[in-house]
Amino acid sequence: MPEAKKTRLLVVDDAMDARVFLCGLLETNGYICVPAASAAEARDLLQQQAFELALCDVNMPGESGLSLVRQILAKHPDTATIMVTGMDDPRIANFALEQGAYGYVIKPFEPNEILINVANALRRRKLEYEGRANREKLEQAVLARTTELRETIVRLEQTQDALRQAQEEAIQSLVMAEEFREKGTPWHIQRMSRYCALIAARLGWAGERCELIRLASTMHDIGKIGTPDDIVFKSGVLDPEESRLMQQHTEIGRRILSGS
Repeated sequence: MPEAKKTRLLVVDDAMDARVFLCGLLETNGYICVPAASAAEARDLLQQQAFELALCDVNMPGESGLSLVRQILAKHPDTATIMVTGMDDPRIANFALEQGAYGYVIKPFEPNEILINVANALRRRKLEYEGRANREKLEQAVLARTTELRETIVRLEQTQDALRQAQEEAIQSLVMAEEFREKGTPWHIQRMSRYCALIAARLGWAGERCELIRLASTMHDIGKIGTPDDIVFKSGVLDPEESRLMQQHTEIGRRILSGS
């Protein structure tokens, strides 16, 4: 039994003959056994070294094996436990199993009964240990992916903010080109763009769309860049030909902003 040679068992029983018999049986089958005559001695041994399995008597002076099992489960969760006792009471057996014991063997017992219970308990412990390790590994992987996703979202938001800023700067550059031509145009553009955003908000549009309307509306007269100065700045009434040329600023603006 190659695995048994690496497996350390703690045998806890106040009766010396029971400890000697159990240790002898288990050591013959390749296990490493350490005896303890009380729950207090068992706790000290558990603090000093690790055990894969503890076999505990139920009825011991000072402190019961059931109390010891609860402490082992709380402080040494990687140590499996089996109750080995002369108390043939289903209620105690059920209580022990509910507390976390992996088995309940009643004295007197057949040697194979102990060996089978020990092998099953160690197999179950191994499966639970592997399951816990896999869960922790999965949780770490999920945490890592979640962190990576959050960082990606932050970078994406930063990129979007930079794009919005660049877009607005480009828009302002175009608007400023027109502002230099017409006195009073800046205030007109700002008022008009705010009115557009306000109207969009009153219509129930989303805030992001209202902001888009505000930015886009600042370019409504950008086509005037292509309108001759003598028409843009004429103080009197425009003649039909001048009106026609002035009205072309919408088509000029469309061509300027096409594909933006």
